[in-house]
Amino acid sequence: MEAVNTSKLIRSLEAVLEIFSKLFGTYLVYLLISEIGNYISEDFAKDTLLSLLLLPAIYVLKDSLIIFEPFFSKVEISKEVVTVKNGITPRITDSLKISSIDNVEVVKTPLGYIFNYASIRLYGKGGYVNMPYVCKADEVSKHFKLGTE
Repeated sequence: MEAVNTSKLIRSLEAVLEIFSKLFGTYLVYLLISEIGNYISEDFAKDTLLSLLLLPAIYVLKDSLIIFEPFFSKVEISKEVVTVKNGITPRITDSLKISSIDNVEVVKTPLGYIFNYASIRLYGKGGYVNMPYVCKADEVSKHFKLGTE
């Protein structure tokens, strides 16, 4: 089996930026509602507002494990099978026969366009395999498109 290069550090940085942007958006909502509350009433209680916006912040931070996800992904391709291993616990191994591939989907993030990586989803009979953060994804996906024709 041939190992496929995946983007680890750049994807992790993108995940950090994603989490910070969500938290910053929550902070902007706090500031906006605080200003509206002060405009409506001088005795506006910011404590209640803070407690209400704490839950969305915790919800965003709950997904912070996506920062480390790229470091625990491994993609391998042989002439017959694509195998993807993800996660720490549980460690998930997913395989799909290349001969059964019906559709190839390439999903690029904003930094994926800049640094030339993407996730490739291979759909086949009975399921699909997601190949996360593959470097030079367009070249890799052509390999599967040729196999389906």
